[in-house]
Amino acid sequence: MLMQNPIRHHGLMHSYEFGLNVVRILRLDTMMDRELFTCGKNLVIDNILRQFNLNQDSQHKLYAAICDETVIGFYAINSSVAKIYFKDKNNQNKINFYTQPSINIEAIAVHKDWQNAKKGRKIGTLLFLHCCEVTTEISQLLGVSLLSLTAVNRKVADYYHEKWGFQYANPDHLAKSNSEIEDIGIPMQLDIGTVWEIVKKFS
Repeated sequence: MLMQNPIRHHGLMHSYEFGLNVVRILRLDTMMDRELFTCGKNLVIDNILRQFNLNQDSQHKLYAAICDETVIGFYAINSSVAKIYFKDKNNQNKINFYTQPSINIEAIAVHKDWQNAKKGRKIGTLLFLHCCEVTTEISQLLGVSLLSLTAVNRKVADYYHEKWGFQYANPDHLAKSNSEIEDIGIPMQLDIGTVWEIVKKFS
C-alpha cells in the first residue's frame, strides 16, 4: 500500500510512517534545516530555494517533507494561467490557444538519499498527493480549473501522463527535438475533476 498509517491534519495528508521513520509534510519555513538538501544539479530548484530564503512572501508556496527535523523533499506551487492549445478549424497548420486559471507545480524535489522507491520511500509521490489536496482546497476559493506543470524531458512527461493522467497542453511539443525540449520543457495539465478523484482515491 502506498501510504502507511497516514495521520490527517486539517483535512490534509500530513504524516506518514516508513518503518521507524516518520515523514511529515509541512509549510516550509526558514527555521527548517535544509542546508544539506541536495537532489542533484537543478538550477530551477536552486533558484526557488534562493528566492524563498530571501523573501518568504514570494509568489511561491513551498511545502516540505520533514524527517528528524531535516528537509528531505519539497514542492513549490504558485497561481498561474495555463494555455490550452488547439488547431484552427479553418487552418489546421495554425495553432490557437485560450487560457484557464491554474495552480502550477514549479518543482517537486526529493533528497538524493530518499529517492530509492524500491525501499518504499515514495517521497515524491507523497509530495505530489499532498500537492493535489492543497490544489483542491485552493480551487474551492479561487475557481482553479487545472493543475499544471512543465516536464523537463520526455521521460518525466511520460510518467505524469501514464501515472496520473496529465495531458499535453500542446501535443506538437512532442515532435520537437530533445534539445528543444530541454530548453522549453513540455507543458502539461490535469483538470481539477481528476485532481479531486486522485485525492479521494488516496485519502
